[in-house]
Amino acid sequence: MKYSTFLLVIVIAILSCAGFAQEPKSSPSPQEQPAKPPEEEKVYSSKEVDTKAVIKNRDSIDPGTSMGYSRDCPDGVVLVLKVVLYKTGKVTNIQIVKPINCSFEEKAIKNVRKVKFTPAIKDGVAVSQYQTFQFNFHKF
Repeated sequence: MKYSTFLLVIVIAILSCAGFAQEPKSSPSPQEQPAKPPEEEKVYSSKEVDTKAVIKNRDSIDPGTSMGYSRDCPDGVVLVLKVVLYKTGKVTNIQIVKPINCSFEEKAIKNVRKVKFTPAIKDGVAVSQYQTFQFNFHKF
């Protein structure tokens, strides 16, 4: 009898360790469920949106009128910037796609930050859109 009691205790211990002897847990109520992290917001290309973002002050970012002269830049360089025109009207995520390694880069980035635009529209909602700016630098 002692051997069977000992064996029964071992079986119960093994089953409780494996989770068979535990009470089933109830699923948490909707209030107790952890909040899902917000998904990263999608940034669309100009081909994916219904209405493209419209730059309102394109002339004010023209390097010929607002950037002035840069002595450290060679003639004929092309600077390409890729930015996100955020749905709230701000310019974010400025990246230099084609660097030229002179002071003209800083001036172009400073001017691109000042861009005013109407956000892109997709399915009737304002969305963020990628935009590429190309600046050609020529000494006159």
